Amino acid sequence: MMTSLAAVLVLATAAAGPTAPAASTDWVDRTLARLTLREKVAQMMMPYVPGGPIAQSSADWRRAVRLVVEEKVGGIIVGKGSARGTAALLNGLQRRAAVPLLVGADLEWGAGTRLEGATVLPINMAIAAAGDVAYAYEAGRLTALEARAAGVHLAFAPVADVNINAANPVINTRSYGAEPVAVAERVAAFIRGAAAGGLLTTAKHFPGHGDTELDSHLALPVVDASRARLEAVELVPFRAAIAAGVAAIMTAHLAVPALDPEGERRPATLSRPILTELLRREMGFEGLIVTDGLMMDAIQRGRTMGEIAVQAVRAGVDILLMPPSTEEAIDALVAAVEAGELDPARIDASVRRILEAKAAAGLDRERLVDVESLPARLGVPAHEAWAEQVAERSLTLVRDWAGVVPTSVEGLRVLSIRYTSSRSSDAGEVFDETLESEGADVRSVHLSRRSSDARLRRAERAAAEADLVVISSYARAVPWSGTLALPEDVARLVNRLGKRGAVLISFGNPYLLDQVGDVGTYLLAWSDADVAQRAAARALAGRIVVAGRLPVPLPPAYAVGDGISRGSLAGEPASDGAIARPREDPGSR
Repeated sequence: MMTSLAAVLVLATAAAGPTAPAASTDWVDRTLARLTLREKVAQMMMPYVPGGPIAQSSADWRRAVRLVVEEKVGGIIVGKGSARGTAALLNGLQRRAAVPLLVGADLEWGAGTRLEGATVLPINMAIAAAGDVAYAYEAGRLTALEARAAGVHLAFAPVADVNINAANPVINTRSYGAEPVAVAERVAAFIRGAAAGGLLTTAKHFPGHGDTELDSHLALPVVDASRARLEAVELVPFRAAIAAGVAAIMTAHLAVPALDPEGERRPATLSRPILTELLRREMGFEGLIVTDGLMMDAIQRGRTMGEIAVQAVRAGVDILLMPPSTEEAIDALVAAVEAGELDPARIDASVRRILEAKAAAGLDRERLVDVESLPARLGVPAHEAWAEQVAERSLTLVRDWAGVVPTSVEGLRVLSIRYTSSRSSDAGEVFDETLESEGADVRSVHLSRRSSDARLRRAERAAAEADLVVISSYARAVPWSGTLALPEDVARLVNRLGKRGAVLISFGNPYLLDQVGDVGTYLLAWSDADVAQRAAARALAGRIVVAGRLPVPLPPAYAVGDGISRGSLAGEPASDGAIARPREDPGSR
């Protein structure tokens, strides 16, 4: 494993990402030359379109067609939907586009993040807990193969934030961890793997969202770190991403006074010192600068869409992501150019970068995908098996005072207490079903942020009748969540049951021990993905080994690298556990 930033940068540079063939330069030049000013500005827009299928009689379809045909936007970010329906939707829009559309999607844990039927991979912090940097490479490669098959060209991944703040409500397990070089290694590896599969990538959220306690979907966070600290922590993975050939970097809607003292409370998205002077000039980034979603409160509050568009482009942005009003953004930029407030050459520079990215994705040659081939290319057994193995390898046993893991659950009365933020969530069903398949008699109690005192008392009474109590928390980093902490009454219940031997498994936020320090057995499964739920149940039942290691510290007692190894009940030792063997990453040679 690499141990220095210099080594990471050397390896990253050795296998930079996809580039367009030389012949594509002519296509870029010809396309740019024929666009009007308004059409050029429209190329800089990437509005949101729901995932498919979308009925052609629906308002969503009419809006999508209007954006592509009338407004002539340069790309779209597609939401969650069936892979087949989304691919058909994208083909329909591509046929109507005068210039091929650059299609982006949030694919932080594989193509299945947005394309239903594709493979859902372990989340970044799980991949880091599994150990080998090459897992990140393979995650990028598998994401690329499935995303490109369905018509997605640009992944808004990997997350390059270093999660050094345990109270961070929005990054958390989306990060590879708390050590800058370890994060940088995996960011670069993911980018190389995605490039091997033909997918463009986006490192986010520049200049770093890992040391915040506010969700930028709700308010403007401020990172009050010195320039030296930023260089030593936040900027390290972004430098590695650039060296690895990342196609795009996404801005963060947060203020960083050390990098922009004149705009002390100005979002980085609107900061020329951060985007142009630092990212472009000092760090040498030549790719696309993409905003984070422009519907977020941290950027919208107190500004019109037109003002945001002009200020962002003046700061150095190339693509405006999810503008609440695409038309208003286009109108404002055109007016700013015509009034002499923006140089036409500034618009041309952005559009050229966008067209070059499209050429790098092969869109100058082919824009449609084969929908009929998708069943053979998405969610294939080999991809699913790899995800399953890495999820198992990532399981991290932090604490087990009474040696509960592993336990033969056959014939045991198991109370599964599932905590989720929402009352309507079905998270935990796969975990319970897997325990039942191991022979346990499972009774389930669902708690949420709004559970009544009476419901909490019923859960405690049920615990007294069980042979084994397993408390699973599915609190994880999602936009607009605000906090990942357990409600105080739920935390008190977990502490009481923990003193009596209950097992606590986190399928999300790993920092729960800060609230429930009396729990004697604490297992981290990192996400609520089905593969993680199955892995945790099988580990508890002794079917697999446990050997993951912490990629973040859990103050005050646990450091990066800590973790208890446990063999299986079949006698398989943890040191010889069934570890997924990733494909070789050429950058690691």
